Amino acid sequence: MKKVLLIVLLLMLAIPVTQAQTPWTAWLYDYENGEIWQVDQTGAVLNNRILPTVMAHDRYSDQLTVSDDGQRMAYSVYSSSMNTTQFLVYDVATDTMIAAYTPPELLIGDSPSVSGVAFNRLGTAVAYGYLLESIEWQMVVLDITTNSVIFQLSSADPAVAGIVGDFPYTVPIPQAYGSAEVHYTILPYGTEGPLEMASYRWDLLTNSVTQTSIYPQLQADTLPSSKQVAIAMFDDRLPNIIDTLPFPIQFNTVQVYDPAVFGRFPVLANADWSFSSPTFIEGGVRLIAPAYIISEDRYTFPIIQRNGTIDGYAPITLDRFSNIEGTSAGFVYLANPAAATPSGYSSALYYVNSSTAIDSGTLLWTTDRLVKLAWVGPRDSMESAGLAAWTMLAPPVSSASGASVSPSDAAPDDGEVGTLTIGGLAIINTTDGDRLNMRSGPGVDFSRLARLADGATVTVLEGPVATDGFIWWRIRTVDGSEGWVVQEAEDVRTLIPAS
Repeated sequence: MKKVLLIVLLLMLAIPVTQAQTPWTAWLYDYENGEIWQVDQTGAVLNNRILPTVMAHDRYSDQLTVSDDGQRMAYSVYSSSMNTTQFLVYDVATDTMIAAYTPPELLIGDSPSVSGVAFNRLGTAVAYGYLLESIEWQMVVLDITTNSVIFQLSSADPAVAGIVGDFPYTVPIPQAYGSAEVHYTILPYGTEGPLEMASYRWDLLTNSVTQTSIYPQLQADTLPSSKQVAIAMFDDRLPNIIDTLPFPIQFNTVQVYDPAVFGRFPVLANADWSFSSPTFIEGGVRLIAPAYIISEDRYTFPIIQRNGTIDGYAPITLDRFSNIEGTSAGFVYLANPAAATPSGYSSALYYVNSSTAIDSGTLLWTTDRLVKLAWVGPRDSMESAGLAAWTMLAPPVSSASGASVSPSDAAPDDGEVGTLTIGGLAIINTTDGDRLNMRSGPGVDFSRLARLADGATVTVLEGPVATDGFIWWRIRTVDGSEGWVVQEAEDVRTLIPAS
C-alpha cells in the first residue's frame, strides 16, 4: 500500500505546474460591414450583431474600441452622401446605441479610423480625439450616461501651448483613461509615426498637461492593475544597425514602463531585430513580441520572460501584429490567410496555452471574412498577482527629459519634509479636520478601507507607485490594518516621515 501511494505521489509531482485558466471571450470585428462576433474559449459564438448607425452612414472605422468588461463598444461611422462623421457608443446588453457625438468639421471626414479612443475603467465615459479642418486638434471626454461632453482639450488651449511641435498636422490618440486622467500620444497625421512620439498626461480635474515616458508609440499593451506598459522602442544605448539600413527605422528593444520605478526601460535587445507590438501573456507573467530578423528577412515570435531571457518561439503566422491578445494562461491570435473569398482573405481564431506548451494553438473559430481581433477579456480578472520584477538592460528614462529617473525622484528634497523609507515610520498630515483615505490598492478606483486621522503614526511598507496623478505608498496602521495612501493631495504633503 505504501509503495502504491509513493508511486501516485511521484506521478503527481511530475505533472507540470501551469497558470490557472480564467474564462475569457473575444470580440471579432468586420469593419467593412460593421459586424461583430463574440466567441468564448470553447469556440462557441455567444453573440453576432451588426453595429447600429444613424442617418445614412455607409462606412465604419477600421478600429473598434471595447470597454474593459466587454459590454460597450466605441466606433466612428461616415456618411458619403452627407460627408459627415459621427462617433457612436453601442451597448451589447441592451443591443442599442446609447451615445452619439458629432465632431466639428474634420480635416479628413471620410477617415474616421484616424481618431483614437479610450474607455474609463467603468465604461461610463470615453475619450475621443480628432483633427479639424483648421489644423487644430481636439480631444473630448463623453459621459455615456448623459450623452454629453464633460471635458474638452484643444491644441489651441494654453494647457498645451508650445507642445504641438514643428509638424502642424497632428492627432491626439488616447491610450488609457484613468479615474481623472487621460494618457495620449501625439501622432503626426499621414505618417506611421517617428521612432519616438510625444506622450502626455491630461489631468481632467486641473485641465493641465504634462509630458510622460509612458506611450511614445501607438502599439502599446497595458496591464490593468499594475499599470505596466509594454512597447517596442529604438534605444541607442544598446546595439543596433540603424545606420546601415536604407530606411533608418529599427526598434531594437522591447521596453516596459513600470510605475514603481517611474520610468521606461529595455528588457530585451537585439542588434539585428526590429520588434513591434509586444503583448502581455499569461496574466502578465511573460511577453510575446513579434520581431523582424533584418538579416534573414523574416519574422519570429519570441516568448520573453521577466528576467529578459527568451523562453521559446511561437510557431504562428500573423498578418497584423495587433491581432494578438493575452489571457490568464496564454494568448489568443487571429490569422488572416489568403483565400478565395470576396475580400481575398479568411480569418481563423486560435488559442495557445503557452504556460503548458508553446505551439501553434487550438483552432476555435473561422470565417470567410477579413476580420480583426478587437478585444479579449475581461483583462482585470486575468492579471496574475505577485508578478516578478522585470530585468533592466539600461536605467529607466523619462521621454520628457531624457534623463535617468528613480523612485527617489518622487519624494521631496530633504530640505522640505524629508524622504520616506520602506520600514520607516510616517505621520498622517491633514488640514481642517480632514481624514486621509486608505485604499485597497494604489489608485482612486480601489475600495476605501479606512479614513486615517491627522497625526496618526503608520509604518511604510511599499512604494512609491505613481497612478491617477498621485504618488501612493502602502502603509500599516497601529492596529495592523494595511492599505495604500497618497503622498500628497491638493498641495498638502499628507504622508510625512516621522523623523
